[in-house]
This record gives sequence, C-alpha cells and structure tokens, in this order.
Amino acid sequence: MVPEACPGPYLISKLDYIIEKSNEIINSPKEEPKFEIGDKVKPLKLINYNGTPLVQYDETYIIIEINGDRVVLGVPRGPKGILEIWAAMNINDIEKI
Repeated sequence: MVPEACPGPYLISKLDYIIEKSNEIINSPKEEPKFEIGDKVKPLKLINYNGTPLVQYDETYIIIEINGDRVVLGVPRGPKGILEIWAAMNINDIEKI
C-alpha cells in the first residue's frame, strides 16, 4: 500500500456529497423548543439525568431550568408556593400537561 496525502482520492471524490449533506444539516429549519420555563410537566420515566432512579412524590412538576436536553423540575411548597427542586431530568423523559 502506497501512502497518500490526506484527503486522498476517495475522500476527494465524495467532497460534493459531503458539502451537500453538510449544507442540508446547517440550513434545515431549527426545531422550536418543546418546553419553556414555567411549563407544568409530568415524568415519563422515573430516572434522573444521570441515570439514577427517582421516587415520584407529586403528580406534576414545574420546569425551573432548561439547559440543552437537561431540565430541572420543581414543585411549589409552603404557604408562599416557593419552588423546591425535585430532580434534573432528560427533556425526552417528561411530558407537558
């Protein structure tokens, strides 16, 4: 086998395809966020963001924070309804009420 300079003939032959697919991804419409802070949700899986099992104490929770695919959920407690953090979960493991 003779060493060739990178990117080599095979990769060069695929360059138009790579550019086309890259542009499709870059220019595809961005999906609107499904959830917003303050939304009332319920968990679909009782597993936190790190994979640890959770115990569900309430029927519904409120989104306190969203960071990529991670959401922090809380529940109002006390006479003033101050939000108490319950868990951080994957955004795919919750459902909007």
